[in-house]
Amino acid sequence: MNYWIKIYALKTLFRRSHQKQKGTLSLMTIASFLIFFIIIHFMRAIWKNTSYHQFRHDKVSEVVFPTSFIANSSTYFSKKASLPDGDRKYLITVEDDDETLYLLKKFAYYAHIAYCLEESTDGVGFGIMVSVLIQIFPDQKVDLVVYFRANDLTRAEWLDREFELIDHPKFPNSKIDKIFYNQFKAVEEAIQLKIIDKIAPLKAPNLIKRATFVGHSIAGAYAVLSAAEWARELIPTPFFVYTYGAPRIGDRNLATTINRIPNLYVLRVTHTDDYVPRLPLRGTEMPFIHSGCEHWIFINCECENAEEVYLCLGPIERGLLIESQQCNNKYTYLGDFSHKGPYFNYVMGECPNPLPLAPL
Repeated sequence: MNYWIKIYALKTLFRRSHQKQKGTLSLMTIASFLIFFIIIHFMRAIWKNTSYHQFRHDKVSEVVFPTSFIANSSTYFSKKASLPDGDRKYLITVEDDDETLYLLKKFAYYAHIAYCLEESTDGVGFGIMVSVLIQIFPDQKVDLVVYFRANDLTRAEWLDREFELIDHPKFPNSKIDKIFYNQFKAVEEAIQLKIIDKIAPLKAPNLIKRATFVGHSIAGAYAVLSAAEWARELIPTPFFVYTYGAPRIGDRNLATTINRIPNLYVLRVTHTDDYVPRLPLRGTEMPFIHSGCEHWIFINCECENAEEVYLCLGPIERGLLIESQQCNNKYTYLGDFSHKGPYFNYVMGECPNPLPLAPL
């Protein structure tokens, strides 16, 4: 089937569009459409405040918060809380927010097993591999998990890699790393077709309830770019992105644009010993910045079970909640430390044998 025909068919499935009847629309039909759009607008307003992961997209005083900014007001902020004052981090405990911890660990598992994907069967080009999982709920809604693998760089290759910002053709005034964009552009259609081929056999009412994109390192960068494209086309379907040890991919305007997508939730997980999230190094000539909200794994000693997880909120600059300097960015060294984590006991970069059991 032609690619664009598949895209059209998929959008039709998600949006439950109906074929237009032949003939002139009656006044009753026009009125029905107006009522329909009013209801959709009202439901979207409710959905933004009651999303599955209890996150929010807050634009208080025109400050652009990532959609994935945690809104558990009883834990982090009072209901009448003002904007965060400066650079802060908050310890996430099981008692306060067990669901966030569970989800961070759950999708670390998928980022981990992605390293078992084979280029011969799952490859889409440039050493990028993609797999799609589908779970159908009792209400016939679909939970979609798309996890990415990419051939990673060695530490020496990371440090020698040249980063160059170019204009992003789809996001006005935004710049993105040239290599990341060109490679993603080359495989974007193949990624979309993999997802479409997986869900094309599904018929209404098998609508997407939520979609989660996952990746470690470079694969995390492609997960963000891919999810951003899908989320913009399929509002209000919620799209979640979990990245582990992912690098920066673009400038401030690109981060702001991604943060403003109302149904996209980007959670990036970093680690004390992982230097890749600090790349490319920020500076006047290299104004790279992360999108989304950082969740930082801090290893406070060599003891067993000594890791702590923090939600990291940076200061506000020119209306954008930027990266925190209290978490992964606190360490400026790029020494001989592990890019593999472990992230919640999952060592990235190698296929586990045997495969661990999936989190319940």
